[in-house]
Amino acid sequence: MKLKLKVSKRNPNKVYLYLGGKYFSLINKNLLEKLGLESKSEITEDELNILLNKISEEKAKNYALRLLAFRPRSKKELEERLTNKGFTKETIDRVLQNLQAGELLSDYDYACSIVNHYLNFRLKGKKKIIYELRRRGISDDVITQVTKEISNEDEYQALKKLLEKKNLYKIKDLKKLKARLLRSGYNLDVINKVLSEAQ
Repeated sequence: MKLKLKVSKRNPNKVYLYLGGKYFSLINKNLLEKLGLESKSEITEDELNILLNKISEEKAKNYALRLLAFRPRSKKELEERLTNKGFTKETIDRVLQNLQAGELLSDYDYACSIVNHYLNFRLKGKKKIIYELRRRGISDDVITQVTKEISNEDEYQALKKLLEKKNLYKIKDLKKLKARLLRSGYNLDVINKVLSEAQ
């Protein structure tokens, strides 16, 4: 198959790729050099398949990096987003492995940030934090590691802040208040302790 390359005027690191006389894709010049295609005018079927896989992998990686630049994500979240974009499982697996090897993707670091955010800013209890971590696809091993250090004292302090911030001390119906706090993931012993001190 005929191969024609044309360097982009806007970005000399990008190359327009034409196959069989028709525009095919805009790709990175380094990719062509790695594959040894920068000076060829013909491309074999095998070379084309390798090129297509590399182009797909590069697009998947760039998309994943854009998502990670917006906010941290779990491996499962990235995998779902890449799957929804139509990338193959093999491509997704390679991209996720490369991101993990480059320390750009870590479920442990992501889980630690979720724990910090939900405990100190959203003022949620340990059970709610565990629920959120599971919902985001974090493994049970990582969840155990990052939540083992949440003590009753941490929940106690978070609950006191929550009651003051939301002015929940004014709620007279203790049954409704306890139910609301249980839904926020707090331990019943901690709830009882804080509410008994408030009376």
